[in-house]
Amino acid sequence: MLSNFIGFTEYDLTTRQKVRDIRPQGVSAVQSARRLPNGNTLLAAEGISVWIQGGVVRRVLIPGAAPDIAELLRLVLHWLALRDERE
Repeated sequence: MLSNFIGFTEYDLTTRQKVRDIRPQGVSAVQSARRLPNGNTLLAAEGISVWIQGGVVRRVLIPGAAPDIAELLRLVLHWLALRDERE
């Protein structure tokens, strides 16, 4: 999986062929895409969006200057893990 400006592209690791392009509505300027253990995808764009196969289901907008994306993703993944433990 590779992020691109308008979403992300999934590839078959065996054949190295493109499987599909994902372009979630309302998401642009994607800087990073990470697949979560539960199959959802975390997009760092204009804020953070959690994408599932039906589309963007949750978005966290971050005002002001762009934060360090890697640190922001780490914090969101930690928050999601804590939330999943409580459910």
